[in-house]
Amino acid sequence: MSADETISQTLLQIQRAASVQQVYGEPITVGGETVIPVAEVRYSFGFGFGAGPNRAASKPKKRPAEGPNGQGTTPGNADPAGDSAGGGAGGKASARPVGYLMVREGEVRFEPVVDVSRLAMMAIVTVGWLFYLVSRARRR
Repeated sequence: MSADETISQTLLQIQRAASVQQVYGEPITVGGETVIPVAEVRYSFGFGFGAGPNRAASKPKKRPAEGPNGQGTTPGNADPAGDSAGGGAGGKASARPVGYLMVREGEVRFEPVVDVSRLAMMAIVTVGWLFYLVSRARRR
């Protein structure tokens, strides 16, 4: 499998994992009312690659560790001749409920879902910041 195919497969799996269906499930219709879930889905990705001279190659040589056949071994991707290279990638997907749409008798209404934990954390951070500002102002 090529690098492009691997990346495409990974993106498809992440897209499937962080979806509205995973947060709420399918829209439900009961007695003429339909509830349609609304969620916020986020994706974050990063990758990098680098290559350069092997610093270990320019240092005074020590006797390399013996391998199983009496051959020297070199850790990782290091090339004892001088160059080494490496790369990596990572990603994250998240989905959180933000509310739902209520469809009743041709009328559509959005009902937000309140995240009490998030509100409490914002209040704690705000109070902490205010204490910091007040204590700093008193020192002057």
